[in-house]
Amino acid sequence: MVDGEYIKHYKKSFYYPIWQHIIKYIRQIKNPKILEIGCGTGQLAHFLYDEGFKDYKGFDIDSDMVEKAKRNSKQNVFIANAEDKENYIGEYNIIIATEVLEHLKNDLVVINLIKKGVNFLFSIPSFKCDGHLRWFNSAPEIMNYYYDCLYIKELRRLKNPSKWFIGWGITR
Repeated sequence: MVDGEYIKHYKKSFYYPIWQHIIKYIRQIKNPKILEIGCGTGQLAHFLYDEGFKDYKGFDIDSDMVEKAKRNSKQNVFIANAEDKENYIGEYNIIIATEVLEHLKNDLVVINLIKKGVNFLFSIPSFKCDGHLRWFNSAPEIMNYYYDCLYIKELRRLKNPSKWFIGWGITR
């Protein structure tokens, strides 16, 4: 079952401030070709489409979420597992992983499946919650954890929602 937060219009979502930062990062990248890991119900995909970013593919392991994403967005979404290397073959220069890494048992393995030199836009929580396998209290802690697989260009703790970090890295 999909929680009500995940079926709201993207502008009404708790995650909207995070996605606004993602959009700001994308606007700084020439000819964005986007792959989203964990597209969920397609709220961010819908926002990206409305902002003119249509060279997009997104996937999620949950078939119910993907069906909702297909209804909620005009973007290309499909069912897939983040740990399958085949999902990262293709022409893209941006990977988005918001509200994802903390749920993946093998997040470092997943990032290492991505070709080197790709912009990696992500969010990370600073709080424990059911389903979170990890969370971080500080930016240095995040930078140390992901050091071997990401060169982190920018990392900041958001003021709203305050329990999240947002980052822009380049895959190593």
